[in-house]
Amino acid sequence: MRYTEDGEYPYVLGKPEFTSSGTAYLTHPTVALISKPQVQLRGMLEWVRTFGVDDASNEAVEAWCLDIDKPYQSSLGITDGEKLIKAAGQLCYASFLGKFTPNSELPTYLDNINKQGHGSVTEGANYTFFFGGVSRSWSHEAVRHRAGMSPAQLSQRYVDGRALRFIMRPEYTNSAAEADLFKARCDWFASQYEALALRLVNTGVIRTGNMSKTDARKAVNQVARELLPNCTETALVITGNARAWRHFISMRASLHAEPEIRRTAWWVASILKQPAVAPHLFADVTPAHDWQSGVHLDYPKP
Repeated sequence: MRYTEDGEYPYVLGKPEFTSSGTAYLTHPTVALISKPQVQLRGMLEWVRTFGVDDASNEAVEAWCLDIDKPYQSSLGITDGEKLIKAAGQLCYASFLGKFTPNSELPTYLDNINKQGHGSVTEGANYTFFFGGVSRSWSHEAVRHRAGMSPAQLSQRYVDGRALRFIMRPEYTNSAAEADLFKARCDWFASQYEALALRLVNTGVIRTGNMSKTDARKAVNQVARELLPNCTETALVITGNARAWRHFISMRASLHAEPEIRRTAWWVASILKQPAVAPHLFADVTPAHDWQSGVHLDYPKP
């Protein structure tokens, strides 16, 4: 396993292992932040400046515009996603016409938004994660978070056995006997999948003669996949807004959550809190010392 906190896009990497027969399996997920907000407020600020019709209002408007559009500075620690949320929130109350909370007090501003449950202004900041080394069981739960989240998932129809790998459950990693039984099952699943795919073609059950290569592959794979268990590896790219990720963490990093997805949600929380991602927006999110103990949110309401 490899984890990096340096740079703007942290990730944790899980690497495959192999049974004695050469079947690939993984014991740890890959969780990687691959996209985060990059904000250009110029058009919005030009509109705001149209309210500067006299000396007093012009001074107030210009002060707000200069403050809200400060570039990322390590001394302030304000990321673009957090800048976007603050701009949206202050727009709601036309803060540019009078007293406003400056960027220097952004942590307090975002803390109040989370405390009050004003989640709508956080929906504009989107973060995209890649998940690999996760099971179909994991994805069945993850894709239920559709409000504010959009998944793209590895297809078992288009992708054949060349990409076939399996996920060892966390419960097995501390038991050599259970791990060995898991590996034996993986070998059996892989061999049966391959045998069925060949039989479907060789016996003429699937007639691929007049099909394109893509259609022929889909026709075989969609039948052969009936043998694949929930521990089959899948991969997803999921884009979600900040409010949706907070809900994901609240639900899936809970001690009541299934262990595999709890581990992944723990990593999501740990990554989102990194200084170059959204440290103030997720300041109330505290991952425990290990993933098994989950994550605490001061304000779990999304």
